[in-house]
Amino acid sequence: MADEKTEKSPPPMTVDEETGTTEKIDPTIAEHAKDADEALAVFEDLHGEVITLDEETNKRILRIIDWHIMPIMCLVYGMNFLDKTTLSYASIMGIKTDLNLVGDDYQWLGSLFYFGYLAWEYPTNRLLQRLPLGKYSAACIIIWGAILCCFAAVNNFSGAIAIRFFLGVFEASVTPGFALLTSQWYTKAEQGSRVNIWFSFNGWGQIFGGLVAYGIAVGTDRHGSSIEPWKIIFLVTGLLTVCLGLIFLWVVPDNQLNARWLKKEDRVLALARVRVNQQGIGNKHFKIHQVKEALLDPMTWAFFFYALIADIPNGGITNFFSQLITSFGYTAEQSLIYGVPAGAIEVISLLGSGFLGQYTNQRLLCSTGGLIASIIGMILVVALPLTNNVGRLLGYYMTLASATPFVALLAMISSNVAGYTKKTTVAAIYLIGYCAGNIIGPQVFRPQDAPRYVPAEITIIVCWGVCLFILAFIWWWYRVQNEKKARVRASPGYAPMENQEWMDLTDWENHELVYVLAILAIFVFLFLRTLYRLVLHPLRGIPGPKLAAATSLYEFYYDVVEGGKYIWEVERMHERYGKTDARREIVFIKLTRDKGPIVRVSPGELHIKDPYFYDQIYASSSNGKRDKDAKLVRSFCCPSAMFSTVSHDLHRSRRAVISHLFTRRAVVNSESIIQDKISKLSSRLDSIQRVGAIVSLKAAFGALVSDILGQYLYAEDLHYLDDPKFKNDSMASANELAAKIHVFRYLPFLVTLFRSVPLTLLRSVHSVSDLVDFKLWLRQQAQDAIHHKDRSTMASGPVFAALLSGNGPAEEKSLERLEDESFVLIVAGDSISQTLSVALFHLLKNKQLAQTLREELKQVIPTPTYQAKWSELEKLPYLTPVGQSDYFVHQDPAVFPDPDTFDPDRWIRAGKENVNLKSFLVAFSKGSRKCIGINLAYAVLYLTVATLIRRYDMELYDATEDEIRTARDFLLSRPEKGHATVNVVVKDILTT
Repeated sequence: MADEKTEKSPPPMTVDEETGTTEKIDPTIAEHAKDADEALAVFEDLHGEVITLDEETNKRILRIIDWHIMPIMCLVYGMNFLDKTTLSYASIMGIKTDLNLVGDDYQWLGSLFYFGYLAWEYPTNRLLQRLPLGKYSAACIIIWGAILCCFAAVNNFSGAIAIRFFLGVFEASVTPGFALLTSQWYTKAEQGSRVNIWFSFNGWGQIFGGLVAYGIAVGTDRHGSSIEPWKIIFLVTGLLTVCLGLIFLWVVPDNQLNARWLKKEDRVLALARVRVNQQGIGNKHFKIHQVKEALLDPMTWAFFFYALIADIPNGGITNFFSQLITSFGYTAEQSLIYGVPAGAIEVISLLGSGFLGQYTNQRLLCSTGGLIASIIGMILVVALPLTNNVGRLLGYYMTLASATPFVALLAMISSNVAGYTKKTTVAAIYLIGYCAGNIIGPQVFRPQDAPRYVPAEITIIVCWGVCLFILAFIWWWYRVQNEKKARVRASPGYAPMENQEWMDLTDWENHELVYVLAILAIFVFLFLRTLYRLVLHPLRGIPGPKLAAATSLYEFYYDVVEGGKYIWEVERMHERYGKTDARREIVFIKLTRDKGPIVRVSPGELHIKDPYFYDQIYASSSNGKRDKDAKLVRSFCCPSAMFSTVSHDLHRSRRAVISHLFTRRAVVNSESIIQDKISKLSSRLDSIQRVGAIVSLKAAFGALVSDILGQYLYAEDLHYLDDPKFKNDSMASANELAAKIHVFRYLPFLVTLFRSVPLTLLRSVHSVSDLVDFKLWLRQQAQDAIHHKDRSTMASGPVFAALLSGNGPAEEKSLERLEDESFVLIVAGDSISQTLSVALFHLLKNKQLAQTLREELKQVIPTPTYQAKWSELEKLPYLTPVGQSDYFVHQDPAVFPDPDTFDPDRWIRAGKENVNLKSFLVAFSKGSRKCIGINLAYAVLYLTVATLIRRYDMELYDATEDEIRTARDFLLSRPEKGHATVNVVVKDILTT
């Protein structure tokens, strides 16, 4: 065979077809070309026959390859990650206790896997070259699955170490083997996205593993098990791996020449389509000169040091992510389920960077974005206070994008490193760095640093920062080498050898091979966009911080990291940057103060601090049509609701369908519903007074408003007022989601992810289980309404009847539309309960105000148990400013002097002076987007405040103004602690 190959190898001469001259080939390269690729024999046997591969045929072959190769590679790689991380799940399921792990035993269990991986990495790469690629890979998969099953039989630390070591030995083949398979079957243009796809199944593995581990943990806790939970997870994942290994053995061939699922002619076409790679499909001979070249190539060591440094964080996070999540304040079970979204983030980041890199031909740079996001995420984990567990969890999720450059470099080894021996050597060295980093990684999470592990987290940030410089060096080096190759190809007398792509030449020897690399176009784009925003944008002359004008990250910091604090930063902007010459930029605004009311608060947004301009902003005329901010409404998690509707015209049509339910006449006609619920609250307060218990007004008012809305909108009594503690977990959970509104605004994919998770699965997450129960109830109500839409409208409540009436399009009567609209309508009632809490706080704090109001109320409520009508209460001169003052908090001292003071008399004084303060009230908004429930809100406010002040003598209990002072903006105003609790004691029930 060797002699045959020698005879068939081309001589060290080639003919330039254009000039007819014979060119001399470098004798060293000619000698190396004699030991050619396996595919060369196939093409020489064609005796010059031309193979045509049109686009349609190429796509057909690619589809066949994708459907046979990619699914099994993806599943196996997902199990490869899951098999490594089962130890992390087991760490909070009892393995530490059962194996008597003490001190740093667990860290060493994490590291021992990579010792086995490291010891066998180079030998397995040689075997991948020497042995049939498909069969050897399948054997390793089956063996590592069997070894994982054996973990269930371990009962001490020594046995666990042995299992982890040999698990690393046999898993060492999967990444280099899959990289070889990808380079063998796909063109360079296709390789990046394919590597990202199968590598992204690390994320799917984490999703699947988290759900399985959570199910096992919860199931065994509730129903018991004769086997420890951590042993079950090892058995399940191990057996699944063995099954996948057997499928892999049957499906995946060693190369195109023995693919049973390809016709004979298609096998040749499958080879022809990868000719452009200039690399061939394999050579089983070991070539020492390629090893030397690999060791001398600076890129080999750039790859090695990147893998080493980047995988120090990976080794730590992979083995400690469950414990890291519990350090944020979550339970062990919650840490399992909260690990699931992390897998989704990894999938999205890998697929996104892979396809974007293929589309833009900028693979390296597209992947760098994931590393930058990870650095920001870990900074959040370190910098945020322990109390901000959600922000720290978000930061952890962002770190899962860190794998994108690692995968990009793995794909670059497939596409840029030529010569089969050199390719396997570079891949081995790269993965040796990967092993070494993962060995070091668990050791930086020292037991004495628990539970926060701050030194480890800082180490991770530094490592990723260094990796950015390594990526920049790789890009620069490949760019220089491509320029050198271009000069060689352009030199006089240069001509490639015939069938050079099948000669198993290295990338240094083959000048036809052009390195795949990313250019800095994205950075250039970002730079030019920033320059445009600062210099050429129409808003360039508006005063404000340059950073806010350049990037939305300025607002992101205050609203996401600080938690709803941007509005106060905007206030500081007005103090610092406001100036009168802003009129030159916006001539249609009439300025009324020495300080300019206009500042630029983001790249495309102005903030106008001028109460006289509100009417122009909220104009509802035909010329005043304005669509809602799409970036803002996407954060509401209810895209089909009227409140989240972007289009002005669509919002108008949706509003028209239900507006008749909220007219003044409709509210008056249903006033008995409000009165009945207030009477029920009064009965509860009577009982509380008799036992001398403390009552939370926030809880009581939340239950009251929810029960009113349930009856008013859905003809259903929600019975929150019947709960001994007015427990209303649905509203509380909704408020927890509302606190994430800024996160959803900047990371909208989280909304998509949240809505895509089945409600029955979300129900198992304790923090939102009550909210999910409520949404499931609403869904059932909506389904019943759709099913019975031709029957009585009251069977499912007036809202569903209204939404299903009329001749609107089918999508406006869909289940999603009904669910979203009904959910927003009832959750919006939280603002009423918040306002009632604030009003009662001020009235109870200032006894003189309460007494003045009580005396006035006696005019229409002669006895404490008398039920006055809303229309009667509106006519009272003092109750009306009380309601207006507490409900609309405005901070402009020019309009409302001393705005933080609760001063109802300001409205009476303004009336005497013919000043219309009401024109400056915008809490319900104005124009076409005005709050649809304003009449219902007023009725509840008037009737509730009047009833409680007239009927009870209450006293604040350990309540301070900090509980009701607005300190955070999450669409709804919130105090620093989140809600206006306002605890009170009902001292007496008034009789006169």
